[in-house]
Amino acid sequence: MADVITLSSEDEEESPQRKKPRLITTETTTIVLSDEDEAKEDSPPLIVETTSQAEEIKPETNGEVSKVESIIAEPSLASKEPEAAGTSTSEEKEVDPIYLKLTAFTDKCLQSITIPKIKTRLFNTIPKITGQYEKLKRFNSKASDLECMLDSDKNVKYDSYKAVVRFTEIFDFLKDKLKSEENKVLLSGPKKQLLNKLEKTLLLVRKRIRKLDEAEVDFDEEENSNYIKAARYKEKAQQIFKKICELRKEDPNSGRLAYNKLNFTQSKYPKINNVLNKKYKNTIEFPTYFEMDKCIRNCVDIDELGITEEMLKAEIKFCFEQLGTIMKQRRKLDLYDTHTDFIQENDDPASHDPEMEQTLRENYEKGNAKMAEIYEKYTRMQESGVNPDVSTDSEDSNIADSE
Repeated sequence: MADVITLSSEDEEESPQRKKPRLITTETTTIVLSDEDEAKEDSPPLIVETTSQAEEIKPETNGEVSKVESIIAEPSLASKEPEAAGTSTSEEKEVDPIYLKLTAFTDKCLQSITIPKIKTRLFNTIPKITGQYEKLKRFNSKASDLECMLDSDKNVKYDSYKAVVRFTEIFDFLKDKLKSEENKVLLSGPKKQLLNKLEKTLLLVRKRIRKLDEAEVDFDEEENSNYIKAARYKEKAQQIFKKICELRKEDPNSGRLAYNKLNFTQSKYPKINNVLNKKYKNTIEFPTYFEMDKCIRNCVDIDELGITEEMLKAEIKFCFEQLGTIMKQRRKLDLYDTHTDFIQENDDPASHDPEMEQTLRENYEKGNAKMAEIYEKYTRMQESGVNPDVSTDSEDSNIADSE
């Protein structure tokens, strides 16, 4: 049967020996000792914890209990209750899918670059591009446009040139978007009120445009049809947007891929690359073959590149095709980014209709074949010395197809 012993600080003054262990504490403590503990002389030290102190008891062989130093220690691990399984001390952070896509994009660019110097520079720039995205999240800015840009290149294979160009486009896009958000914070007073009013007006105008675009065309009212009304509202929306950009001190074309800086490096002659970048850096219009021929020939004559006529013709044709492909891709991406605000997220009908998918694939192949024919046509015309005034409408062109 266990004995209950109440000890106090007065027990320290008593000198007679006791059969039972004597505990020295600074506070009154209730200790429960069993009969087995009395019989064991070589039992391990006993640790007793109170609200402020814990003391150690070491029984001696002659039955006397020596005084021990009091220790102030943290509760032992054994005294702590184990945590329930499946719980964690900190909440897990939610996974950001856009951030994962951004890191996958930067890794893809880094792996595609083979030049060590450029690869090192890009590696050092990756923390900046991820930092810009983190700052955008603090502004609670929507990143759906960034996600569209990343998704559009998800299955595209990069070489060193494409990786650098695309990385620069994403970097500049995030930089301009972050600057826009910071300018919103700096606006205050009457300008802030005017900006809010213009943004609300632009939102209403966009809703009206969408409604008119979805409405059926009434051919009985050609002068005031839904198509004419939508065109007027679109013109009004452009004016409002330019005014908003003026208040925010932003470029209206900022972030649009079609207006990004041209970086043409396909030619093996650096002088030709520099001339084409300078001539077509601020335009979205496709170059004509005759403009390309004149521009490259002037560059060859001025810089004395020493290219033979046969090599020059091949270089002009190559640069014309490459520059046209770049500008076409920029236009397509710009059109995609512009229309994503008006297009609802729906499944692609071709994914559920094999016949439609086959038709689209055939049309794509026909389009590429037609484009190759056009390149070949104007190449032959240039070689024959023909220099006509080409109309923008192919049906009004005064040039007959010649074999």
